[in-house]
Amino acid sequence: MPFSMRPLNDGKGLLVKGFGHVSDQEYRDFVQNALVPQTDDTVSHKFCFHDYTDVESVGVHSETISETGRRAAKLFENNPGMLMAVAAPSDLVYGLANMWSVWADNEDTQTRLFRDSEKAREWLRAEVFGSQAVA
Repeated sequence: MPFSMRPLNDGKGLLVKGFGHVSDQEYRDFVQNALVPQTDDTVSHKFCFHDYTDVESVGVHSETISETGRRAAKLFENNPGMLMAVAAPSDLVYGLANMWSVWADNEDTQTRLFRDSEKAREWLRAEVFGSQAVA
């Protein structure tokens, strides 16, 4: 599966990393089998960092993006103040992430898209940790 996931900063955050080719089915499987059980309804994470800088190609359908965005919106309702940073350098992945963020929009959650992972980390440091490092 072209994803990995691990806690960051003593469980305050969650890193989701994508790499290689991501098919629609692989994305659906990851969301349903790995990500959703980790984030079902309420979470203890203050932030989630999706790093897609190593994704080479994407075959995810727009319907899948809207479904997962709506699921995220429900999660955000139960977890006010959560921060989401997405690093997506390619135009396609950035566009899909932007589409997802529209579906996931919630006034109590901040989602920011970046073209590189360091800028995403800088934003998370400023918003959550001040000067502490984000892995």
